[in-house]
Amino acid sequence: MAIASLNRFLPLLLILLAACLAIRPAQAADPQFELKPHDRIALVGNSLAERMRLYGNFEALLHLRFPKHNLVVRNFGWPCDEV
Repeated sequence: MAIASLNRFLPLLLILLAACLAIRPAQAADPQFELKPHDRIALVGNSLAERMRLYGNFEALLHLRFPKHNLVVRNFGWPCDEV
């Protein structure tokens, strides 16, 4: 009985699998992220974002990479929070 039911749904499963493989997500040709002077950056998250606040390496790298931008970085990370 189980084999007959599997044989009935097998063509449908194959069609669905082929459709899922054929559909690709739309991607931008050349995604760009650009920081402008006086931008404000907010880090929101849980323990990972809080560790970024405690150790400050990410913020320091941003200021070293863009010294003339006068970036403002705010960290709203808190342990056990969900994004």
